[in-house]
Amino acid sequence: EDVYVTVLGTAQDAGYPQVGCRKQCCFRPTAEKPILRRYVSSIAIVDNQSQERWIIDCTPDFREQMDLLDRIQKVYPPSSSPKWLKGILLTHAHIGHYTGLMFLGRESVGASELPVYCGSRMASFF
Repeated sequence: EDVYVTVLGTAQDAGYPQVGCRKQCCFRPTAEKPILRRYVSSIAIVDNQSQERWIIDCTPDFREQMDLLDRIQKVYPPSSSPKWLKGILLTHAHIGHYTGLMFLGRESVGASELPVYCGSRMASFF
């Protein structure tokens, strides 16, 4: 496949299990079965020919989602390609869709010229 979409997360903005939730539905993924944990909703678009990758929504789970994408693509060492990420598309201004941008700063990735695309209302926050 030349271009494909990969689901990187399916949970709502705060992830799953929910922080502070003491119900059985949230207890099992943390204590009994960590495999049940789900990342915040995001997808990746990958072009195998050009090796370009786009992320739709930059979630608080961004680090783990990029690691997952590297493993899916068998990128070793992880994120070593100069085309590590071509751009980010933000769908809207809920916290689960943009808070992962903090991982792009100098203290982490240092992605100073990575394009971030969003609507005009969201752009007014930047």
